[in-house]
Amino acid sequence: FIEEREGQPFFFFIHSYEIHDYFLNTSPYHLFVDEKTDRENIEHGSWLKEIRNGTAPSEYVSRLYDSGVRWTDSFVRQLVNDIQVRTPGEDLLVVITSDHGESFGAKPGLWHHGQGLWEEQLRIPLVAWGNYVASPKGRNDVAVSLIDVAPSLLASSGIEAPVSFRGRSDLFELPFGSEDSEREE
Repeated sequence: FIEEREGQPFFFFIHSYEIHDYFLNTSPYHLFVDEKTDRENIEHGSWLKEIRNGTAPSEYVSRLYDSGVRWTDSFVRQLVNDIQVRTPGEDLLVVITSDHGESFGAKPGLWHHGQGLWEEQLRIPLVAWGNYVASPKGRNDVAVSLIDVAPSLLASSGIEAPVSFRGRSDLFELPFGSEDSEREE
């Protein structure tokens, strides 16, 4: 697709469900488990029933979730690298977000998602990175909303948002901290 676009701007929307399926307890999620000490948990199969009733082993299930996050992070990193190789010198803005947070028993009876309006489930990641001079850099702890993402993407692309769009259009122009405030990989 990128090579056939003949220099025209492009937009990719990629949806990954990998992080959602951690509870299936399949081998792609075993990156952070120990085959010897976690043998019983590994052989258990899906933990969905136990997650729903609050009896799943939280540390183990948390490691499964972390594996899904790491897999997704690796996939996005490779995709961005591939796009940069195919579009040398072109501006690129990458935005990563989620539809909800996750809980691992942090509150009594609170597991998984969709069980309430708790901070753990409402606070979600929003990562914006660009390879151009005015792109978002550093860390910004300003509270924003998902409703701001679409109008801000359009604005950063020079496209006027439809009147029906609600939300701010300056999300990627907010003051960010210094490069020193970025998290280490």
